[in-house]
Amino acid sequence: MLFGTQESVAALTEPHTDNGFNLSIVGDEQTWTALVQRTLAELDRLRPLLVDVQRLGEVPEVDFGVSVGTPKAFVRSCHFGVDDLRRFAQLGVSVCVTAYPTTED
Repeated sequence: MLFGTQESVAALTEPHTDNGFNLSIVGDEQTWTALVQRTLAELDRLRPLLVDVQRLGEVPEVDFGVSVGTPKAFVRSCHFGVDDLRRFAQLGVSVCVTAYPTTED
């Protein structure tokens, strides 16, 4: 449901003239810590691209997708240490954790 003035709602529902993009960082890490470290290493490698995006006035975001649902497909918690958060901040990257419902069916 959208709330706001008629103009602000129209601005959200009309086609955009520009598009964002995303890059997937996928690996076979077995722990959350390993996944965060790999993500930070990839972001370090992509630093020139991040700087270009920031020069355009945008804030790059890393979104960790996790599963919630049955015991076999479930992430109980997502911990980011102070050093990890500091590195994300130094890279100028916001952090999001998105939960996806799952079932074993």
